[in-house]
Amino acid sequence: MAGLLLGAVAWRSHRTIGAALGGAIGAMLCVLLLMFCFRSRIALADGFVGAAWLTLKVCWPGFVLGGMIAAWRFGERWIVAALCGAPIGAVAWLGVWSALF
Repeated sequence: MAGLLLGAVAWRSHRTIGAALGGAIGAMLCVLLLMFCFRSRIALADGFVGAAWLTLKVCWPGFVLGGMIAAWRFGERWIVAALCGAPIGAVAWLGVWSALF
């Protein structure tokens, strides 16, 4: 749902295509997050604080890359783009990390 809204807002000239792409990306990120939650060693960490700390140690490159790519792509709205792109990059990074390790 959030992907639909963000896609429609981010691509104002083509709201329908933006909403469809945003929904597809959101669904993909949701599947990656579920895969991460049930298959990684972070899910088995000691409590919430241990899992949160291990997650931040693993996904910081995703935050940085996602924010940088989004800010570069949407240069006129780079702050909003970076704030939206950073968590998307982090979730994608965690999904790939959990599939490989």
